[in-house]
Amino acid sequence: AKSATLASPGVWYGSDMQIVWLIPEGTTVKKGDVVARLDTANVVKFLNDQQSQLNISLSDLAKMEADHKATMDRLHAELKNAEFQYELSKLSLERVRFEAEVQLREKELQLKRDSIAVEQAKLKLETQKEINASELNKINVEINKARSDVEKARRDLGKFTLRAEMPGLVVYEMNWRTGKKMAISDQVWQGMSIISLPDLSKMQAIGSVNEVDVSKVKTGQQVNIKLDAFPDRLFHGTVSSVGTIGQQADRSSSIKTFELIIDITETDPILKPGMTTSIEIIV
Repeated sequence: AKSATLASPGVWYGSDMQIVWLIPEGTTVKKGDVVARLDTANVVKFLNDQQSQLNISLSDLAKMEADHKATMDRLHAELKNAEFQYELSKLSLERVRFEAEVQLREKELQLKRDSIAVEQAKLKLETQKEINASELNKINVEINKARSDVEKARRDLGKFTLRAEMPGLVVYEMNWRTGKKMAISDQVWQGMSIISLPDLSKMQAIGSVNEVDVSKVKTGQQVNIKLDAFPDRLFHGTVSSVGTIGQQADRSSSIKTFELIIDITETDPILKPGMTTSIEIIV
């Protein structure tokens, strides 16, 4: 009645994943038990590469910040010197206010030149600030991406170990590449089903009823159930659901049947998924 399917992680690291370990089929497991492991070589390589890139970017950031500080200190000093020279020129102009015209003109021009130098120093400082901010933003984007990739790879590493999501019986899924059940060394793609875990504490039988008799069958009716493998054992159950759409019994027949799902009352170790049953409905 209840089962879970465990699939390979939906992540891509350059190639398909390989099964390196499987718990034996038919093992009864508890929630949290490890049931399969996939090769982590590709994700570990990616993790190491991104960690190296992150370390390089962090080193580049530290060097860039040191270079920026040195450049800004130099530009601030140049601005201070330009402002200081400008103030000296203003004092010099005041001293020659009543001197010859040519000297006065010379001092005025010098003051103008020093004023321009101050403005240029300020502009250079502001421009350098914008350049620094742009460079820092670029390298921080690289750092954030590398850090995000590292964190994702670390999280993904755990997904390469498949754990039971619920108690159940280990049943290998079919590998459509090989036409056989899953096995160690098989290659699997993203999200490919590897193991199913049916919960044996509540079992169901699936049957069908002819369209002529379907009107006689109702949910809740009592059912006798026999296993073809153990004909001397009798189990009991109730009709859980009756299909609403008829299907052909087989390609060569025009007879329609409706699917029945039967809840089995008893629990027993001999009840296994996939066994063939005969059902008798008490109408």
